[in-house]
Amino acid sequence: MLLAPFLKHNAPTTRENSGGWAHVHLRRLIGLSILNTFRIKALNHLGVIQFSMPQQVLDGPLGDTATTRYSYRLNTGFAPRGDYLRDVAALPAFTVITGSADESFVAAQYQPLMSSVTGKGRYLVVPDIGHLAIVDADETLAAIEEDLSGI
Repeated sequence: MLLAPFLKHNAPTTRENSGGWAHVHLRRLIGLSILNTFRIKALNHLGVIQFSMPQQVLDGPLGDTATTRYSYRLNTGFAPRGDYLRDVAALPAFTVITGSADESFVAAQYQPLMSSVTGKGRYLVVPDIGHLAIVDADETLAAIEEDLSGI
């Protein structure tokens, strides 16, 4: 189950500048990448991506749980490798769920891109749903229940 997944900064699914949603600290990212080449990992806790989290989310009941930045460690831990399509091709059967109003990603690009390297995917674009709202969308819950019922 992939909810509005990040594939790569230059993938056709990623909006230019992530739709204004994320700011990459490029010099820090490059510097930490160089240090990690030499197995120096002491600074991997430093932030490399800062998110423009909506104030209403931060002020909401779960605002203290909102992820406002990714550390180098987190970013490298979840992101596909350089040849991200090779990683996509290696996935087991999966479902991609995105919102048509996603501010960071182009929902309509997932299926043509990912199905070009694998036939194991199912793709659901939820109308009028943005990036943060996809988690709570009724259609997301229904798709998860459907996938789990097949196990």
